[in-house]
Amino acid sequence: MDAAGLAFAAYKDVYYLARGIYRLGMSAKHYKEENHQLLVKLRTQCLYLRMFKYFFISILKRAPPEMSSEIQKVMVDQVNKIISCLGQALASYHGLVHAEDEEYRKQSESTPEALLATNLGWKWALFKRATLETAIDSFREWNDQLKYFEPMIVVSLFESLDARRALETTIKNDPHSDQEAFVPHVRILRLLAENTAVPTVPANLHMPPGGSPPTEVPPRTRMETKSYLQAGAEDTKAKDALRQLAALLVAAGEHDLQTLPLKSYVDNPDGHHFVFSFGFPEGASDKVPVSLWTILSEKSPAPSLPLRFHIALTISRAIAAFHADGWLHKEISSSSILFFFDKDDRCMYLRPYLVNFDYSRPDTAETNMTADDGLARNVYRHPHRQGSRPNVRFNKTHDLYALGVVLLEIGVWRTALSMRNARMKHEGITSSRTIGPMREIFEAETSQRLAHTMGPAYQKAVRCCLDGTFEDFLRRDSIFALKFQSKVVKNVDPDRVRQVKEEVD
Repeated sequence: MDAAGLAFAAYKDVYYLARGIYRLGMSAKHYKEENHQLLVKLRTQCLYLRMFKYFFISILKRAPPEMSSEIQKVMVDQVNKIISCLGQALASYHGLVHAEDEEYRKQSESTPEALLATNLGWKWALFKRATLETAIDSFREWNDQLKYFEPMIVVSLFESLDARRALETTIKNDPHSDQEAFVPHVRILRLLAENTAVPTVPANLHMPPGGSPPTEVPPRTRMETKSYLQAGAEDTKAKDALRQLAALLVAAGEHDLQTLPLKSYVDNPDGHHFVFSFGFPEGASDKVPVSLWTILSEKSPAPSLPLRFHIALTISRAIAAFHADGWLHKEISSSSILFFFDKDDRCMYLRPYLVNFDYSRPDTAETNMTADDGLARNVYRHPHRQGSRPNVRFNKTHDLYALGVVLLEIGVWRTALSMRNARMKHEGITSSRTIGPMREIFEAETSQRLAHTMGPAYQKAVRCCLDGTFEDFLRRDSIFALKFQSKVVKNVDPDRVRQVKEEVD
């Protein structure tokens, strides 16, 4: 069976099982008013799964000839594992749906006589609210895993122009495309494809009248200044890049890619900068947010181990998505990770946001071969990109180096600058401007402390970011994405810690 056939076979039973549960739950025989909203949520998840399957299989069928069968197999295996878990989330309903839903019996190739014997006696309990809610929540969580997997699928199977056009046409013509499977990534890729013209300002992006930058920060607003210091033609090029950045941030903010919603931007030609205005996320109080760097610098008590893993995993997935969509952040640091507070004044560690896209640009764009000597920034910079005149073009591995430093900070719960300062003091170096052997310092911290605080899998993830593991894969976006997924994202997932423990035991 080919890759597309394997993917469809895994999907088919799960999709029709979920649909069968929805139909039975809405039927006169099983309907309960208290379950109505839960069943609507299940239907929404079914629609997403349908769209994911439709796009994924369409892309597989149009995979470019240069794509190896090995890459396709890895992609299908990963998706099938998630779909298998989707099926397990609803497994207790299998026998009942097979017995009472004709459409499912027609589509299903299974013969669950054993399931019928054990499950039918409990059929009324299956539609108790608590039981149904648990199953649907688990189903949604595994669907979310497919969403995290979208950018890797896009970059792996989107290498031909025909495949990209086919996916864009599918999204445009399908009545259920509002379910957003692959949509945000396609929109961002489309923005990147429009690099020959001035990007169009999104219709829903507010431009303050008169083009005057605000004199004070409005409530529930974060302001960021984006400078352009060039003159003449370079000035125009820089402004176009910032307009494209605005369009990207609008798309990312609308689709929960761990960025804040961009509300407006305005050019201040006298000051040679744009002012970007971002809104606060839903559920956040009016309290000014705090950066990870500030939390670490104030030596606040470390959050629980699961929360630290969650922060690391969320940020790693966000960077993976941006890289897959062709964008570089170029300013990753703990100062660029922001946390808001809820209505009860608790820090919302579950929802970290990426900010400070000051130097962000498409991966294919030219690099401005300038930086600065600021120590606070240089501690996150790859050795090839430190100093005021770096001579190496910025690439994805430089972003991943900075990510590795941030993951190290999360793991040992202290700033990178404090690690550097402690090493300099130990060696008797008193100059505050001396950069020092940053990478060696961080690699030593990784080897000596991370396995104890976060486990060996997390330690391996940080080491891969710092030691240049991914440099050999820069020329192939699809391979790069797969390697990053397997060596970093997978290893900062708390589930991986449990797997490693089980292997050791």
